[in-house]
Amino acid sequence: MKNKYLINGWYGHKYLMRADELHLRVMNDSEESNFNWIASATELIRICNIPDFPDDYATDIKIAILNCFSNLEGSRVDAHLEPSDEKAVQDAYNSLSSKDERCISAKKRYLWAIISAIESDFYEIPIHHGRHYFIFIRQWKLSWFSNYWGKDYIDFSELKDLLNRDFSIKLKKLEKSGVLIEEDDEFWSAIRKSNEWI
Repeated sequence: MKNKYLINGWYGHKYLMRADELHLRVMNDSEESNFNWIASATELIRICNIPDFPDDYATDIKIAILNCFSNLEGSRVDAHLEPSDEKAVQDAYNSLSSKDERCISAKKRYLWAIISAIESDFYEIPIHHGRHYFIFIRQWKLSWFSNYWGKDYIDFSELKDLLNRDFSIKLKKLEKSGVLIEEDDEFWSAIRKSNEWI
């Protein structure tokens, strides 16, 4: 008889499932909502890391988790989360192969989402809209991505702190150069004009 695993689901629900049953459930959950699953990412990674849990199922579940959290980064979606999920997602990222194309795709998507979320979550006045600002954003993201893609291990909590500090410093430097002022003025002038005849 195949091993069954005790899964601690949401709201105290417990499930006893074979690996193939859990795999099917997670794949179905990820297709239906991509956020609200049978259990937290923390619990799913715990099960995936049990030594006799099949590697192919574990890989699929970890990819689904990375894809889910890629969507959640920088979004305002209401999803079930545990405080420990960030660590679990980091475990998924760092344990996935860098040779399997599906793993590579999921890892790239997640790393890009982490970097991109810094700018989308950054709220300081003034808010910029010009071409130079968007060039700065694109170059900043690409630079961090190329610095971190391919590393054997990433501490995402540490990376987020680095990204936040660096983004703030570099943006302030760009603002002080004065290159953004003219484009910001043009943008707001166009907004004011469009509202004059409404």
